[in-house]
Amino acid sequence: MENAGNGVVVNTLVIKGCEAAPVTVRATVRPDGAPGVVIDGLSETARVEMRAAVRCALGAAGYWLPRQGVHIEIVPDVRGRAVSGLELPVAAAILAASGQIPKAGLDECRLVGDLSPDGKVLPSEGVRLFQTQLPKGAGLVASRGCDGDVLPAGRYASEVLGIGELGELRRGVSSLTRCAAGPSVDAVGEDVEAGFGEDAARAVEVACAGGHNLLLKGADEAALMAAAGSVAACMPAPTEAEAVRIAAMTSIGAGADHRDGIGERPTVFWDARTGTLPELIGGGRPVRPGAVSMAAGGALVIGHIDEMSEAASQMLAHAMFDREVRVVRADGSFLMPADTIVVGCMGPEGRLPEALRGFPFACAEVGDRPEPGHGAKVAEVRRTVEAARDFARAGDGRLEALSDDPEDIVARTIADLAAARAPELSLDALATEKAMEAQAHVGEGLAARTGDAR
Repeated sequence: MENAGNGVVVNTLVIKGCEAAPVTVRATVRPDGAPGVVIDGLSETARVEMRAAVRCALGAAGYWLPRQGVHIEIVPDVRGRAVSGLELPVAAAILAASGQIPKAGLDECRLVGDLSPDGKVLPSEGVRLFQTQLPKGAGLVASRGCDGDVLPAGRYASEVLGIGELGELRRGVSSLTRCAAGPSVDAVGEDVEAGFGEDAARAVEVACAGGHNLLLKGADEAALMAAAGSVAACMPAPTEAEAVRIAAMTSIGAGADHRDGIGERPTVFWDARTGTLPELIGGGRPVRPGAVSMAAGGALVIGHIDEMSEAASQMLAHAMFDREVRVVRADGSFLMPADTIVVGCMGPEGRLPEALRGFPFACAEVGDRPEPGHGAKVAEVRRTVEAARDFARAGDGRLEALSDDPEDIVARTIADLAAARAPELSLDALATEKAMEAQAHVGEGLAARTGDAR
């Protein structure tokens, strides 16, 4: 916030793809102006809605609109985009410019949120994302409805001050209290069972240890989905920075679960029979990330992957190769992450789409869902995966792929798993082609060759 003649500037943020774009709201009270509120920087429809929402909320909270003319300027111009969260900063700018609330403290904050007709501040999407992209030392003012959902303030995120209704601004932003952080997930319970048995666990270990994709085949669709839904939990625990990034992504995107535990790897489902290309890759208006980006850092589960359209499979292949998605629109280019493990599910006779056959897939047959007490333990799978990754990172004597062939890449991961399980084995023995071939066929349930998936 800054003084602008007899006006005030309040800072806010809006979502642009997967980023938080800074926006300023300048309010000026003009003694010689005609009564009313003039708003620049919004489309005509948005102007009408903004004036009505702010007028109703101010009146319900016991404030008044200045009798002189009020000019609101939103910079940069957002009239070409559908945005939310601007009603609170517009109202606060008017109140500060007309002397109805203290200006102190507004400088250090970014205000986001919309208003109900009775003056309450409504929860806004993207709060976790905003926390991670604020300037150092800046805070965020958002709806009290975010309590128990925000990121803990610290190295990677700023604090969030909660506001329940517009009337609380009479005491200034310094009187607002901090919102509580969401729950952290530090460890997987020892007894938590996955949705798959021991045979499928071998393929999951290969996929998670090597960062490869996973192909699950079976006649029971419910069992396939249960197995696929457990994959992200078997991945190594994310670092602090990864956990913050993942949690920030949960606050944007259609159908996002805003209350995922901080530290959980995301699992996002998309069905090739019913899902659309924008839902998979991203797009729409305003541009929002698709399933590929919402699953970044976790697992993207694709049901009926063998029935993907050629366009969808080619777009997915590009995202898998680049590890990112770029959506281009008239108002800019939007870059979104795509670093995810793809978990494809299909029937016993299905075939991978042609565009995906050049990528490493670990494959498994999935039967009926295991009875309680007979499923693989998530904690055990995760420990094995983490040990294999530690061995791979160590580098000493690590197997190198014989080529860029996906079969060799997956075989190398299997050798890493074997070395992690039995470190007393000779690395020279593991390095032989014969040993690699033997390790590539561990267990009947695992076919770690993409040729078997075709």
